[in-house]
This record gives sequence, structure tokens and C-alpha cells, in this order.
Amino acid sequence: MSSSVEVKEIATPLNDGEIYWHYKGAIYGWSQVLSQSSYKRLGNVTPIRNLFLASGWTIPGGGICSSMLSGMSTAKIILRKNLSLGRHYAT
Repeated sequence: MSSSVEVKEIATPLNDGEIYWHYKGAIYGWSQVLSQSSYKRLGNVTPIRNLFLASGWTIPGGGICSSMLSGMSTAKIILRKNLSLGRHYAT
């Protein structure tokens, strides 16, 4: 009988708010206005030692591609930091 049951899940911005704790389902992070865009967002490096940020809420901004770029940028920062400390990785 279970093979005859079809389930579809539909998500809305409100689901994002519940699942990811995005304020009111804000899928692009901060409001998409000039005063909160691009380099006016949170940076990838924090004042807390070894705490780095990567998301749609940080530089360069919201959305899937920007979040991926944020993660790539943060990874490069961490790798450069570790290489400067003499930590090397296999390629």
C-alpha cells in the first residue's frame, strides 16, 4: 500500500524562517537595499580567533551563488592562514 502513496513537500519563505531561522523567511539575508549590500555586510573574518563566517548574510551577499562565493572566499582565507603557519595540505 505504501508504494501507492505519493508525497510532495512544498516550501515557502515562511518554511525557510522555521527551518533555517531566517527572519520572516528572508532567503537573501539582510534587506536587498544599497545600505546593506555587498561590502556593507558582515565580513568573513571575525574578531574571535578561528571563527569565520560564510553565508548569504555575509560578503558578497545573498542568494545561492553569492553564498557559494562567500564559502569559497572564507575557505581561501583559512587556507592562506594555515599555510602562513606552516600547515601544508596534500593536493
